[in-house]
Amino acid sequence: MKTTQHVLTGLILFFLTMIQVQTVAADALGLPEGSYIIAIDLDGTAHDATGTMTIGAAGVTAFDVLSADLSHWQCDPCGIPSASPDTVGLNSIASFRIQDDSAPEPTFFFLQIFDNFRARELIREGSEITTISGRWGAREVPEPISLSLFGLGAVGLYIRRRRLG
Repeated sequence: MKTTQHVLTGLILFFLTMIQVQTVAADALGLPEGSYIIAIDLDGTAHDATGTMTIGAAGVTAFDVLSADLSHWQCDPCGIPSASPDTVGLNSIASFRIQDDSAPEPTFFFLQIFDNFRARELIREGSEITTISGRWGAREVPEPISLSLFGLGAVGLYIRRRRLG
């Protein structure tokens, strides 16, 4: 009787581990949820930019990018409409557009990034609009927990090596 009970318990546990719960993955701009360091290369200009971006379930949730020409695009949160401190004009899974509200009028700097890693800066001075195209890339910011686990493992190896040697 006990053997049958153990076998049934084992089978139930086996089948429970085989069941996989489907989860919905957030994906915006071609990236899963998380925090990223981004670099934007606008072709042939000094307008290249770097910064950070956080992707959430509904798109970009935080954005802080500074370009070499000192245009600074920031939002946290990045809802529409958002003026915290810059204006977000578009925030979808395929595209994100933000306006640098610190630029002196009548000049406006818009930055738009797309899910296929294309980028575009629009500079509007009065009625004249200049478009600069380029590309962007992102790498995930390492999680502090992962780094601390790595550090803990390194300390453990060091202690182990000292005891053996």
